[in-house]
Amino acid sequence: MHLTSDDVIHSFWVPQLQAKMDTIPGRVNSTWVQADQSGVFRGQCAEYCGLQHAHMALLVVAEPADQFESWLATQSQPARPPSGQAARGLQAFSATGCISCTPIRFAGNATGRQRRS
Repeated sequence: MHLTSDDVIHSFWVPQLQAKMDTIPGRVNSTWVQADQSGVFRGQCAEYCGLQHAHMALLVVAEPADQFESWLATQSQPARPPSGQAARGLQAFSATGCISCTPIRFAGNATGRQRRS
């Protein structure tokens, strides 16, 4: 992984997988994580970085390569258009002009066009 920051120093830390690595504005640090067994490993920013510091948690999901490849293939597919209440929400979002400033990404919106954020 290549780590950097746009604002302040952060510290990428997944205790069960590796030591800490700082993210520093204007600099790129490289590191890796290695899980010797499947599981979900919790990480946290370990450098006080501001008011939202306590909310800077992350999860690393480690699984066998075949399961990862299956997940990746599924994630690579275009998302299905929303249905039911989500479709009504998309119509309201599109009709009020919100979509012009806050694009959404999925395979088929109400107009059938693909949007990218």
